[in-house]
Amino acid sequence: MVDFPPTYDGDPKKFLAEFEAWQRAVQGDKEYEHQKAMNEAIRRTNKDSDRSAAIVFATIVEYRLEQSIRTHFNQIGPLLDRANFLMRPSGPLGAFSNKIDLAALLGAFGIMAWRTLITVKDIRNAFAHQMDVDTFSHQQARDLATNLTYLDALLSDGDPGHVRLEYGSAVGPLRVGIEFRKDGNPFDSPRGRYVQTCMFFENTLRDYDPAHPHP
Repeated sequence: MVDFPPTYDGDPKKFLAEFEAWQRAVQGDKEYEHQKAMNEAIRRTNKDSDRSAAIVFATIVEYRLEQSIRTHFNQIGPLLDRANFLMRPSGPLGAFSNKIDLAALLGAFGIMAWRTLITVKDIRNAFAHQMDVDTFSHQQARDLATNLTYLDALLSDGDPGHVRLEYGSAVGPLRVGIEFRKDGNPFDSPRGRYVQTCMFFENTLRDYDPAHPHP
């Protein structure tokens, strides 16, 4: 096990290498590489079109949904191959909508989260399959994003001039808090509301444990 935090001795390259080694030890190589790729995709997508954002952020949520579902599977030996078959895009459980339904049926989250994820899926599908829906200013995309009110109850006043989004971890007492300037609150725009909703599910499903359902 790599000790943390690594000691900074004035060499930034050494420090970053030790920090990466610690992250890999904690997360495992597969999860670390996924997280690294996801962060890079988010960085690029924040500068890209609404269509790109709608598809990429939904893909991030879909990945976390699949991982939460797999925690219920016995994936020993040949059963891992069977799980991979079921969850592949053309498999019986591969569709985004099927993953949302199955995760809800397994108790990963409740009715309101289930409905919210269906809306996320509908937004993703509108951008992916309808040529005229290419911006969140489009009436259909804007109306769907406006319905993403799942996080509104978690918003409160923060420091002066800020609004705070705060929620608890599903696996312990840790609380996550994010502050936004009130004059730049992402929940005031359809795209920002969609992105923040997707990132909420990415964060809270990342450490999903069947013994601790989603808030």
